[in-house]
Amino acid sequence: MDARLLTIGGVMVVGFALGVALRGAIKPPSAPKPRPMLPTDLKTEVERLIAANKVIDAIKLVRQQTNCGLKEAKDMVDGLKK
Repeated sequence: MDARLLTIGGVMVVGFALGVALRGAIKPPSAPKPRPMLPTDLKTEVERLIAANKVIDAIKLVRQQTNCGLKEAKDMVDGLKK
């Protein structure tokens, strides 16, 4: 077996290649996806919920209306809180 060192996310990893080169096997992280814009009516409702200190309800509403994940919805709501 051929032992090779590979750095993944700043961590040195030992890989054993069985006739397969490790070079190019790991892709660098891609640029973050741009945040989608909320429709005006949804943005207004989310801002109202934030003002009423109902952040969790605002996140739930964004998830329901946009079909995005929890982290994306939280990031959108946090972006409106600032």
